[in-house]
Amino acid sequence: PPVRPIVQLMADRGYLEPGDCAGTHAGTLLKPVAAVAGDRVRIQPGRPAMVNGRILPNTQAIETIPAWAEGSYIVAPGQVWLFSTYSARSFDSRYFGPVDVASSVRGRATPVLIRGDAADMTLIAERSNR
Repeated sequence: PPVRPIVQLMADRGYLEPGDCAGTHAGTLLKPVAAVAGDRVRIQPGRPAMVNGRILPNTQAIETIPAWAEGSYIVAPGQVWLFSTYSARSFDSRYFGPVDVASSVRGRATPVLIRGDAADMTLIAERSNR
């Protein structure tokens, strides 16, 4: 996870596994990339995140965890936004915002088996082909 106060708070409270991530000592997170450079991300309280006008299922922030600031963001070069559309309780960019690829991305994971609605994975598959 990126070095952000919310990440440190979640690590300190034991919600994130301890690990070797620089600046947070949290464990590595495995998250799908949902937005890349040039995409528009919209964050609104009480609503799911949107990428390029498309609602991402299961991405509404939990009210008891401080969410990323409301707004519309254009993803900068060298950054990505990570959203786990398969889990409403995921700790991802809905809380910590954009992630710098050079300093925070350690590798690329390729799914072998996907369980759930394949339609929900379409946006993620489209992004991974860029």
